Amino acid sequence: MERPALRLRRLQPVGGRDDVVFAAQNADGTLGDWTGAGSFQTARWNHTSVAYNGRLYVIGGYAGSNFADVQSATFNNDGTLGTFAPTTSLPGIRANHASTVYGGVVYTVGGVSDTLLPEVHLSRVGADGSLGAWTPTTALPAYRAYHTLNAHNGYLYVAGGWSNGHPDSEVLAAPILSDGTVGAWAETNVFGQSRYLHSSAVSNGRIYITGGDSGVAGTSYLNDVQVAALDPAGTVGEWTATTPFSGGAISSWLWATEASRTSSAAGTAPDWATFSSLRCSQAERSDRGARRRRLRRLVTCIPGSFGATGSMS
Repeated sequence: MERPALRLRRLQPVGGRDDVVFAAQNADGTLGDWTGAGSFQTARWNHTSVAYNGRLYVIGGYAGSNFADVQSATFNNDGTLGTFAPTTSLPGIRANHASTVYGGVVYTVGGVSDTLLPEVHLSRVGADGSLGAWTPTTALPAYRAYHTLNAHNGYLYVAGGWSNGHPDSEVLAAPILSDGTVGAWAETNVFGQSRYLHSSAVSNGRIYITGGDSGVAGTSYLNDVQVAALDPAGTVGEWTATTPFSGGAISSWLWATEASRTSSAAGTAPDWATFSSLRCSQAERSDRGARRRRLRRLVTCIPGSFGATGSMS
């Protein structure tokens, strides 16, 4: 049976600087040549981005200091983007947070401002694509950064990240209520090997965790993939290991897409294929090291872009 394919993209598709790039997905699951799609205002990294109803939103981030602004642009038919324009800013500066969109509501969870944050905020997408006021909803039980956030079947799922001074393997779930607000967060099954700077995706009623860093004082990059079934009541089943990818990856993106590649009925992944790579300038690499030393007092910081068909410069 054909299943949604899983794609691991070891890159940061929006930013690192101020550019956005895209590549067409071929019928065999490979990617075409990378092409510039446009640029947003003010270069940054450690931001988030979500796509909804023909628009791309860039939320917060860091470039010497943290940002609170939100920008959006429309997708053109050829894959490029229109001009980015500001919309309603976050209630405070933040980076290393997580964001998703569900039912016309954008959610942002946790992150770093001047301190680590447990906050959860939501904003409703207007008919014109603008965002309404950001309002607080049920906060996480404790601060968290470098985590992932997925929405599925009326629930939000926060997985892993940096919390209480170390990498975490905890998975939290909360219902999305009828008015879009978030109900109480509850712990569910933890996955193997605590981590942050990983990625996750939901496909066919299962959640997948990939890669990340399990180090505290140093780095320990991971290349494993774990999968668990999502119960309609919001609980997460037992985690099992599936096919790992080659090399370790951090600051990665994983997404599910309908394509010709298949996964098994058990949800295991097929062999991984290498996709296009992003490259960082020497200045970005140097700055990454400086920021990492500075922010380790709060959380470990290894933002940026990593590599894996056409290649990107």
